[in-house]
Amino acid sequence: MLFEAPLLIAAGGIMVTALTDSLADSLGYHWLGTFVKLVLPLAGFAAGIYFLEFNPMLRWLP
Repeated sequence: MLFEAPLLIAAGGIMVTALTDSLADSLGYHWLGTFVKLVLPLAGFAAGIYFLEFNPMLRWLP
C-alpha cells in the first residue's frame, strides 16, 4: 500500500528530471537544465488540467 505504482512512477519521474538537470549542468549544457526545470512541470500541469477538463468519466462523480 505504501509503494504503489503511481507513487513509484512519480518518484522515478522526479529522479529522471533531477539526473537530467545534473548531467546537463556537468556537461556544460546549462540551457538544457533550465529548460528541463521550466518546461516539464508546465507540461505536467497542462496534462493534469486537460485530464480534468476532458475526461468523460469524471462527469459521473458527484
